[in-house]
Amino acid sequence: MSIMKKYGIVHEEVLASTKLSNTSKLVYSYLSTMADKDGVCYPSQKYIAGKLDISAKTAQRSIKQLSETGFIQVVKQKASSNMGAFLSNKYVL
Repeated sequence: MSIMKKYGIVHEEVLASTKLSNTSKLVYSYLSTMADKDGVCYPSQKYIAGKLDISAKTAQRSIKQLSETGFIQVVKQKASSNMGAFLSNKYVL
């Protein structure tokens, strides 16, 4: 049985950025592996943290850093059926 290998593309600007921590670069890399052909993915911060063996708070800080530097766009998703309930964020690379 073969395991499907996922990979993503990390832009040189991300790798070379002095405005990003190494953890933020790792999170970007992981988001890249999760993204579809349009650069969109929906993993929860807890899921990202578990996959990268970092805390949820560290994942949250890294996503904020990536968003503030313009490397990703974060779109908050609100559930239509539950008042006030939120879904996992939409991430656009």
